[in-house]
Amino acid sequence: MDSTPRSPTEFLTNNSVSPARRLLGTIGIRVVARLIALVAIGISGYLLWASLARSGHVAGCGDDSGAGCGSVLLSRWSTWFGLPVGLPAIVTYGCVFGLLLRIGSGRPQRIRRGDWMCLLPLATLIAGASLWFMGLQLFALKSMCPYCIGLHVCGLALAAILFWNLPIAWPPADVSGRRVPSSFNSGIGLILVGLVGMGILIGGQIAISPPERGFEVHATPAAPVSKSFVAESFESRCTGNAVASAAATNPPQSLDKQPSSTALAEADPWARPGPHRRLALVGGKVVVDVDEVPTIGDPRAEWVIAEMFDYTCPECRSLHHRTHEALARYGGRLTLALLPTPINADCNKYVAVTKTPHEHACEYARLALAVWNARPSSFMAYHNWLMEPVEPPALAVARSRAAELLGQKSLDETLAGDRVARQLADDTRIYHLLDAGAVPKLLLPGHVLVGSPASTDKLCESLEAYHGVAR
Repeated sequence: MDSTPRSPTEFLTNNSVSPARRLLGTIGIRVVARLIALVAIGISGYLLWASLARSGHVAGCGDDSGAGCGSVLLSRWSTWFGLPVGLPAIVTYGCVFGLLLRIGSGRPQRIRRGDWMCLLPLATLIAGASLWFMGLQLFALKSMCPYCIGLHVCGLALAAILFWNLPIAWPPADVSGRRVPSSFNSGIGLILVGLVGMGILIGGQIAISPPERGFEVHATPAAPVSKSFVAESFESRCTGNAVASAAATNPPQSLDKQPSSTALAEADPWARPGPHRRLALVGGKVVVDVDEVPTIGDPRAEWVIAEMFDYTCPECRSLHHRTHEALARYGGRLTLALLPTPINADCNKYVAVTKTPHEHACEYARLALAVWNARPSSFMAYHNWLMEPVEPPALAVARSRAAELLGQKSLDETLAGDRVARQLADDTRIYHLLDAGAVPKLLLPGHVLVGSPASTDKLCESLEAYHGVAR
């Protein structure tokens, strides 16, 4: 007579079954389950490290629009009660792995039943969490992280193995002359415990949004650089005398008040007659010719700050919205000078390794500067079009839009000229003298603010504290 157990319940009740087959069937199935749990722990640990130490950048992950793992790992759904979700994932999969090591080891039935009482709600939680996070990527973020998907596939596979091998039968079996109807009811109760855990997971993500990073305030760098396209060459703009002269003639917070009436409404608000305004920032270490860089606002405004940014940088996009709101609050008294600074080694020699999200950063910057050089009146609309979505438009779409604004011939000629290349070289040189690192950077007369504030109020507070801006 075949003595192989015919129902999962027998794994717990039939002492004639060899210990190696009482739970999770065979040794091979147990080994597979343990390996899956280990892989899940490894992926969770890597993603946790990437989110904490590498700003969401992971190896080989991204697409042509700069989306991918970074946009997922830096989204509001990447935390639970303020903690990176990778941390509770490691704990959960670690518990499952530890329990799987105990199963099939010949331990007493009472202890093995206790292990299953822990595994069942954990399997429910893992399955639900995997489906939840895959749904978020597909429908809410519209961006897929291959590492995350791999983790969730591991979770679903592990949960399926555990559910398939549950020591519970329906209808309740009568084994060795004793009915065990409580087995099924207990299983349902434990599944409900796992569903409660799912509710806590989802509730913690919905109820508590992660705090946004605030500004990091950096001291003045040591080396001077002048940003002016009127001079003969970049080298001549990088002398201490030029910086000192510019700072003396145009102090950071003072300006000869020249009437500018309808600056923002003019067809070409950047091309102004008369002397150019050179603004000393970061303690005079950076001098920006406000009339020769793209600006948002009136170049003759009372206060001018400069922003270094990358069109493929998520925090830069966040700061973009904050600065626009701040400019509106100050009613034309504040202007933002824009210094596109791609974090891409192709056009920024101070970047050692180009991460996948910034793969097309140079092309976006060149297109934007080409629009500004060829048709300044169209720059603001094009810049906002690039920056306002959650992700930059596809590169081919961005090229097409620029060609519509300038005409294909004009766009090609502007990109082929050396002006755009010199502008990027100047901006990346400033980036180097400000110790490179992260963008965005806001350049004020005596400080560099790095990162994106939690709100527009926080941005205004920083401008008022470090720049003396007043409403």
